[in-house]
Amino acid sequence: MTTDDRFDDFSTAPSDQLVLAALQRMASAQAQLLSAEQRAAEARGDTDALRIAEIEEAHNDVMWAKAHALAASRGKKSDDELRRAIAREKAILQRHGYSSFKAYIAKRTATRTEDVHLQLARREFEAAREEWDRVQVDLDAATLPTMIVDYTEDEPRRID
Repeated sequence: MTTDDRFDDFSTAPSDQLVLAALQRMASAQAQLLSAEQRAAEARGDTDALRIAEIEEAHNDVMWAKAHALAASRGKKSDDELRRAIAREKAILQRHGYSSFKAYIAKRTATRTEDVHLQLARREFEAAREEWDRVQVDLDAATLPTMIVDYTEDEPRRID
């Protein structure tokens, strides 16, 4: 039997375990950042904790809906769930004066801090977000070949 090198041009999607690990890291980093920011806000006497919690909850819903849609077999239900989560997040962000989640994060992390816990939480969140973004790009870019093999003869052969 011979091998066919033409399949080298195809990339494979990240495994479900990799997607889940990236999503879990992102959720953990987000929770750590939220906790560190709330402690820092309380120390400063800041009252933004409720706004932050509402936006973060909406963004978590979007992340989980994305993961569900990626894991599903492109079902209409998971796509509808993702659209609803995105619309809810967008409405909440706009209500608080942000054009996007990225703009919200940029504003939230723009203020330098001497709080070591907050600095570490921000770094971990950024690294986790970058990893999650890479996983999503890899999932979108994966091209999986469809191959038809003819087993009717002595040697299997690929049918183009």
